[in-house]
Amino acid sequence: MMTWLTCDFKGFRRNIDNLYARHQTERKVQYLNEFVCNEHAGVHAWLTGGPVLRGAGRELVLATKEGTRHIVPVRYRAALKVLPAPVAAVCAVDPETSQPHGLLVHSFRLVSVDPPLVSFSVGGSSRTWPRMASAGCFSVSVLASDQRMVCRSFESRGQDKFRWVRWHTSEAGVPRIDGSAAWLDCRISRILPVGDHLMVIAEPLALTVGTGVPLVSGRGGPF
Repeated sequence: MMTWLTCDFKGFRRNIDNLYARHQTERKVQYLNEFVCNEHAGVHAWLTGGPVLRGAGRELVLATKEGTRHIVPVRYRAALKVLPAPVAAVCAVDPETSQPHGLLVHSFRLVSVDPPLVSFSVGGSSRTWPRMASAGCFSVSVLASDQRMVCRSFESRGQDKFRWVRWHTSEAGVPRIDGSAAWLDCRISRILPVGDHLMVIAEPLALTVGTGVPLVSGRGGPF
């Protein structure tokens, strides 16, 4: 049996029959990912198994007959983007090529004071992180409010993210971004798989505080 679910929004329509024909065996949660186009988007979907869509406006949650609930991933990410978070560049040197590599993270945080431990998360499908993890040590440059161009460089898909970024090497031999609000040199303590990400827990080896105001992300980005 098929159930017609409607969540009305302005200016957004799809050819449902064609989409259903392509994905008739897919689960209900996967359908919604294709339909939600932005913060004010809507959903028109043929779903199998008779699930019920609960909530109005921006709250899109699926409740199935079995009683399990699924939060729509697009809405989940949008909701959490309103939380302010520091923006940090995590950098390391590939021991095989001696080339610097870097990641932009919004999840850097303190884990423990005694012993001192910090952490950040990186996507499990990242192709850059394995090159950095093999080094065992990395730096964290907590970016300053005037370093938006560093964000753009590190978010690019190009191979050389350091081409337009001024940086120097710390005493520990890891890259640090010039002009940051703070720098930490860290040694990897453990890497834990958590959902679709990896949580990296590390021990700080050195800490330097700069003079800049930290860059904070929120409402979808650091800008």
